Amino acid sequence: MSEPSSAPTPAPAPDPKAPAGHRHRGRKVAYGCGIAALGLVVLLGLAVWFLLGTQSGTRFLFTRLGALMPGSFEVAQIHGPIRGPLDIRGLTYKRPGAMEVHIDHLFLDWRLRELVARRLDIRKLYAEGVRIVQA
Repeated sequence: MSEPSSAPTPAPAPDPKAPAGHRHRGRKVAYGCGIAALGLVVLLGLAVWFLLGTQSGTRFLFTRLGALMPGSFEVAQIHGPIRGPLDIRGLTYKRPGAMEVHIDHLFLDWRLRELVARRLDIRKLYAEGVRIVQA
């Protein structure tokens, strides 16, 4: 009769492909998140470029400016990007009970970038037909 061996039987070896699958899934998730973050940065850059560097962006900003300021804000014509040079005709600002400002022609050449440093740098400013009426 043979005696049973008292040595424990070795556990089956782990499958070497299983941990790699988890690593690949983690890499895929990280890669996807990185691509999504890069896409958002590019989208934000394009939006800033559109708003500050195009005439359509300037029109969009001027329509939103009226909603941010008390009273009404109207512009007949806008030429140029908001970063300048900017040529505006028929600018009207009305604040009921306070004042009305009418400017027939306004030309502004400025450095928009300086606003980041909390400075206003105007190269050229020309205004024609300025009328301010106090209520």
